[in-house]
Amino acid sequence: MKIDSSQVKAILFDMHHTITKKPNFNHYEIIRKILISCGHDVSGITDEKLDIGIKKMDEWILRHQKENDVHIHWGHDITDWIEPSRVLSEEIGLGNLTDEQILEIERKWKEENKKREILVEDAFETLSELKQRGYKLGLITRRYDDPTELLQDFGIYNMFSVVEWSATLGFTKPYPYQLIIAASKLGLNPIRCVYVGNFVHLDVESAKRAGMIPVLTVWGNPDEASRADNDTIVINRLSELLDIF
Repeated sequence: MKIDSSQVKAILFDMHHTITKKPNFNHYEIIRKILISCGHDVSGITDEKLDIGIKKMDEWILRHQKENDVHIHWGHDITDWIEPSRVLSEEIGLGNLTDEQILEIERKWKEENKKREILVEDAFETLSELKQRGYKLGLITRRYDDPTELLQDFGIYNMFSVVEWSATLGFTKPYPYQLIIAASKLGLNPIRCVYVGNFVHLDVESAKRAGMIPVLTVWGNPDEASRADNDTIVINRLSELLDIF
């Protein structure tokens, strides 16, 4: 795909598997580790059971979000997780846990996720150079928790002129709401913006719906390259953006 980079005024980024990663992150093992630390027997909790339980929990969340018009940052408050986590715990055989038992598990899960996420090797230099070249930078991520503290820890928060986060159906990707809001906050028409992410069905789709130029990073999800069409820029490393913009 050929573009006129002189028409681009802002470059917006997804977060996980775009500018950050979680090395050796096995969510099955982490869930079992957390459960053991909370005093639960995990001997019968297989990966297959967890898969089924997580799927049922996700279905509950989507149904709840759709039927109750939940706010854009649903899931940030740990108490939002009491009922969906109960669905998971019952499915994997933990029985009917108390609210406090569920909250203990959820606190540890959020802590584990936060401490395992790190910045991609070439992210800091790439973001710094793009900023120096005069592009406005933004972060738009599909997650339940505010990434501000992580971005500050990475030393990149001040590079972004706008940060948008949500995992609520209708607000988050593949819907274009967050991208359009971000462009508006930057004072730009969305067609002047690039959006960089790692999934075609979420990131590329939302960029196209918003009228932005889609860029697909495939270092974390190589199979996504075959799903991209000719209107999508595909890069293997984040630093390749410096050759384009």
